[in-house]
Amino acid sequence: MDRIAEQMQSNGSGLVVLGMSPDRNYSLAQCYGDLSLFDCAVCYTKARTILPKCYPFTIGRIYLDGCFVRAENNSFFDEFISPNDKAVCGNTTAAQDGVQFATLVKQAVSSAVAKAPSSGVYARGPR
Repeated sequence: MDRIAEQMQSNGSGLVVLGMSPDRNYSLAQCYGDLSLFDCAVCYTKARTILPKCYPFTIGRIYLDGCFVRAENNSFFDEFISPNDKAVCGNTTAAQDGVQFATLVKQAVSSAVAKAPSSGVYARGPR
């Protein structure tokens, strides 16, 4: 992963194959085009700390606001999608209840809208 970190710092993407079969690891990381190389390196560093949470899976995909990382024990470099695109490496319950999420978002936005005019900062509403 250090070799990818070096590549990310110099050109915003990295690709590396490490180890010998059956323990070979294929890794790819890339930043989105709007990130500076410094921000790209920071994003990769954050993604790299999340990747171990994918254990015991032999694959991991991390998508952050500025970059993504994919690591597997099989070569995926010629794939667009894979049948394994269903493994979740984090909280699997947070997004399952769409109704609860929508309710919480509505409450948060309503609260912000109600408080903004009286907070002394700029607010705008219908005339």
